Amino acid sequence: MIVLKCKKGIPLEHESFLLQRYDSFKTTCRYMEAYYPTCDIHHLLVYEDDVLRDILIYANRGKIADCFNLLIEIDQDIISLFTKHIFETYPQIEQVKIQASYSQYSIDKSYLFSNFNDYVLALPATIEEYFAALGSNTRRHIRSYKVKFLKEYPHAEFLTVRGKDIQLEMVETIFKYNRERMLHKGILPGLDNIEMNKVFEYAKHYGCVYCIKLDGKFVAGSIFLNLNKRTFGLLTSYDSYYSKFNVGQMCIVYSIQCSIENGFSSYHFLWGDNEYKTKLLAKPSPLYSYCIHRAYTVDFFVGIIKAKIYNQMVKFRQSELTKPLREAIKSYRSKRHIGKK
Repeated sequence: MIVLKCKKGIPLEHESFLLQRYDSFKTTCRYMEAYYPTCDIHHLLVYEDDVLRDILIYANRGKIADCFNLLIEIDQDIISLFTKHIFETYPQIEQVKIQASYSQYSIDKSYLFSNFNDYVLALPATIEEYFAALGSNTRRHIRSYKVKFLKEYPHAEFLTVRGKDIQLEMVETIFKYNRERMLHKGILPGLDNIEMNKVFEYAKHYGCVYCIKLDGKFVAGSIFLNLNKRTFGLLTSYDSYYSKFNVGQMCIVYSIQCSIENGFSSYHFLWGDNEYKTKLLAKPSPLYSYCIHRAYTVDFFVGIIKAKIYNQMVKFRQSELTKPLREAIKSYRSKRHIGKK
């Protein structure tokens, strides 16, 4: 028998359950505290035969209820119970949004409004096994760049900094390098100081920074979140002065090595279709996002049309057909950025 219990606030007393049940850096109490400090959050406890099965965390925003369980797998029957509870409890709510789910649903009065990939690397038992599985060119390039870098900078340090030892300066430097690289590529940076502070606050709980330090200066760094046996890469960036050594990839490979040594089972590059992820043996794992409506209204059918158009536009933008245009736009923006300096 399934019993639902609704409570107000973040389920702080169930943080360990969230960690064990979902293995997702986005579905923890600490994440809610850092990223949704002003939201009126509620949670629904789902018991089956007196055993806690799931916890659905959500916030109502106008006519929409946003589910904050992200990067997770939850059975469709539980999602159906959750949406039924929302619509029965809150008459003002017209839609429920379920985002970034590894589970694929077929729910009445719903439609898929986005889908993308989390690139996941299944980690072997040893770093030797990992290197043996890499393509010969990739393996040779990784080793060649590191040898050249250490030959020129023999005092370079490869460091791992965890949790409360992470300093704001580290995060600021990685974000700074990211903004500079995005602007150089002709891309407007999507990460601002507000996001940086959220990452810093959350990283103090489950975070880890892998970095390369040279003469007291961070020249490359990766920010990760580690939960149980899974690790998630938030951001990697580097000083472009050292790009000829491919220090960004060097830092990622170092983080993979550390993850293997710490016994992690999977390494998540997260979203973004980049060739380097597949070269490093990551495979796409589909993520789905849904909008579930209370009734078959005009808004529902308009939403279906908008979702189809949006999904087709995303596919078109990511296709090989538009690659020359994307590269041309990046080149033009990069030249404009350089010219303004």
